[in-house]
Amino acid sequence: MDPEHELKVHPGLVKEIKNVKREGDVLTWEQTLSLMGMNLRSTVRSSLNRATNSIATQGISGAGKGTTTTRTMKEIPTGTEIHWTYNLKAGALGFFIKSRGKRAFEETVDRDIRALDELA
Repeated sequence: MDPEHELKVHPGLVKEIKNVKREGDVLTWEQTLSLMGMNLRSTVRSSLNRATNSIATQGISGAGKGTTTTRTMKEIPTGTEIHWTYNLKAGALGFFIKSRGKRAFEETVDRDIRALDELA
């Protein structure tokens, strides 16, 4: 669970990551994203649940406050299966992001998948 890895995977999107606090399996960080010509800043918290092999991430302030992502990992004979759930809370940017940003979001997810495949 290292958000600084996102700088390598999404260099056009993620401009800055700063780890703020770690308490056991909970990590809080600040990030700056460049999306459609805007620099969006937010504070994010991720929690590792070892019992369910999942990572829950929540935007706690700034752009995307309230957005949640859950990744659940499961070992299978051919490697690791990952299930994602994503609930976007974009506030006033919601309509803009949903209409113009859908393709950018899909490309970001594709890069994530390729990066995870390379780690396998």
